[in-house]
Amino acid sequence: MSEKTKTIKIKKPRKSKPAEEAPKPALLDILSKKTGMSESTKKVYTNLIKRLIKFDFKFNYDKKEDVDYIVDWFKSNGIETLSARLDLINIIIVLRTLENLPSDELKSLRKTLSLERIDKNVDVMKAAGKELMSVEAFDEELKGLFLTKQYKAYVVNYLLRHYGVRNEDLNVEIVFKQKGWKPDPTKNYLVRTSTTVNFIRNNYKTVKTYGPKQDKIKAARFVQAVGEIGSEFGLRYNDPSAPESHRLLSGGQVSNELRKLIIGKMTESQVFKMLIDDAYKRGDTAEINRLSISRGTNVETINDFYNTNAEHKIIREI
Repeated sequence: MSEKTKTIKIKKPRKSKPAEEAPKPALLDILSKKTGMSESTKKVYTNLIKRLIKFDFKFNYDKKEDVDYIVDWFKSNGIETLSARLDLINIIIVLRTLENLPSDELKSLRKTLSLERIDKNVDVMKAAGKELMSVEAFDEELKGLFLTKQYKAYVVNYLLRHYGVRNEDLNVEIVFKQKGWKPDPTKNYLVRTSTTVNFIRNNYKTVKTYGPKQDKIKAARFVQAVGEIGSEFGLRYNDPSAPESHRLLSGGQVSNELRKLIIGKMTESQVFKMLIDDAYKRGDTAEINRLSISRGTNVETINDFYNTNAEHKIIREI
């Protein structure tokens, strides 16, 4: 008998399905990885990310930095000002850093735009300098606030005048010092004793660089003004039944409330420029350095952004 030839079928291996790519994290989810942000920083970063989303920004999740795309994206969405471009580049760098992606080209672009802004800012500041109130006029109005018992406005403007602070520094709680009281390390305070006020700043823009600050204020009018505000809201020394503290500002948008309180309807930035302009014209280098330390801003930044007497730098990086 002849054997029948058997046909052996060779099974072809099944084609494996390509692995599904993991969904990319949303930009706000990436930001949530960042630790140690203050509430104000978190709010700024969140608003910038929302702006990226609004203009349909395509975040690149690989190593390619897409600098050309970003520059074109600015142009196509009408984002022309250097400050706006710098803010958005900065948040893109923050997000890429959190995703362990390179950002060297973006940092180079940021540096170029920063130098351009500094140079253009010279003319802007010179024009602004012509509109600034004099320190003498400011001091007269400050005195008037006290004499007319506008104590909240007096306290705000006194701190701006003598410490060159930013808006967030003024978001303080007034405390009449109690035995055993300890400050919350995330808050700012005006702590009144019988003869002084301790100005404690734990939450301000550059606290990570300069650390918490404390200034003991002995000026009699200031001490009285803080006492008057505290007493109005029931604060008392060593009385457990009294409120522990009271906010100086209402608790809404700080900048909106300050706009109604600052002398001459100035911003805190304009007040600081006024102080720097006055010290510059008097040749008072020590005062400029004092304000630098008090505000938590280096002297180079003061020269670039707050000196209304600055000149264009011919010898500079470009």
